[in-house]
Amino acid sequence: MDIYAITGQFSYLHHEAVGEGVKVDDIVATIDTDKVSFEIRATVAGVISEQCVPADSNVKVGQDLFKIAVGEVAKGD
Repeated sequence: MDIYAITGQFSYLHHEAVGEGVKVDDIVATIDTDKVSFEIRATVAGVISEQCVPADSNVKVGQDLFKIAVGEVAKGD
């Protein structure tokens, strides 16, 4: 399982729901600051197994954002 975390207090928006499949380089989340937005891309293929932070939340240093069950396939794929 891959776990993604960040190192600052920023607004977080996820693009993929729990149970959805992701491929390497898919955009799975966006982090917004007061000056810039940046995309979080999957570094592994699998299925989003957990959203650790609700959408539109502020996140803190080291807080997990989401988890990917590596190598899993989404139902219906």
